[in-house]
Amino acid sequence: MRAVRQQSFGGRDALTLESVQKPTPGPQEMLIEVRAAGVNPTDTYYREGKVGDDTPLNQPTLPFTLGSDFAGIVREVGDHVTRFNPGDRVFGTGLHTGRTQQGAYAEYIAIPPSFVAHLPAAIEFREGAAIGLAGVTAWRALFDYGTLKPGAACLIHGGSGGVGHVALQLADSINATTLTTARSDDAQLLEQEFGADRVFDYHSDNLLAEVTAAVPDGVNVVLDHMSDEYLGLDIEAARFGGHIVTIGGADGHISDGFRARANELTVHFMTAANLVERPELPDVSAVLRQLAGLLSKPDLTAHVAHTYPLEEIQDAHRTMEEDHFVGKLVITI
Repeated sequence: MRAVRQQSFGGRDALTLESVQKPTPGPQEMLIEVRAAGVNPTDTYYREGKVGDDTPLNQPTLPFTLGSDFAGIVREVGDHVTRFNPGDRVFGTGLHTGRTQQGAYAEYIAIPPSFVAHLPAAIEFREGAAIGLAGVTAWRALFDYGTLKPGAACLIHGGSGGVGHVALQLADSINATTLTTARSDDAQLLEQEFGADRVFDYHSDNLLAEVTAAVPDGVNVVLDHMSDEYLGLDIEAARFGGHIVTIGGADGHISDGFRARANELTVHFMTAANLVERPELPDVSAVLRQLAGLLSKPDLTAHVAHTYPLEEIQDAHRTMEEDHFVGKLVITI
């Protein structure tokens, strides 16, 4: 089979299309023919070897195949697999961690059912491949850690991004008030397609004043993908007892600890990789099943900005690192 492999960590030229042996599923695994694979920012970090050093996360060992998100068709199931059958349409996430060398940039993967959920019949493979990691991250941030409730207000930074545009729709699906930061030229799309109630230009010099004017009592939940830039603003914008959930950022420190304490804020740092790597956390498939239910309704869509064939994986990574786009990038296989 064809797979994008890495023999060394590095830039985009480290990604090479190779012919490798098709994996054989074990008793608790299933073989999936991959029809589409999502491209995520975290893929570039793993490609460069930046994950694992001085952290509890596992860096895959060389050589390995990149890619976390996938959608495809079950072709074989192990003797102990009961929830899936050959021919099932499925989608999933979690292959970017050190727990598996079976990355999604390949024609076949052999993985356990805990990574997988059934893909609704009306959903295309490319959309299924786009929703996994972004959807699981957004769900855990808003509902598991942010405890977002109907009628509450949330501020979602980066509403045009992979996680951001899904988070907006999840919040809107429970009738929360949705505020987001983004480029000004993305505002109309975010409001019309993804349910944003207010879009603030993240370049604004008066961003905090604009947010607090829109929600004078403060927001209940903040989802932050750049804690090194926005954590101070998050603390100012949150209401008493609010939750700040940060999913990214090279750094970030609490500069106004007194205000955070006085308002009894909860600041939670998280990574979706832990759902795969840490058995004490909920199963990835449980969240995927929730997302599948929303995909079956008008409540959720994964916006695919561009698709690429497998042999153009380097170009997909170039777009991820250098270009602006709304939503997700997907590899078709």
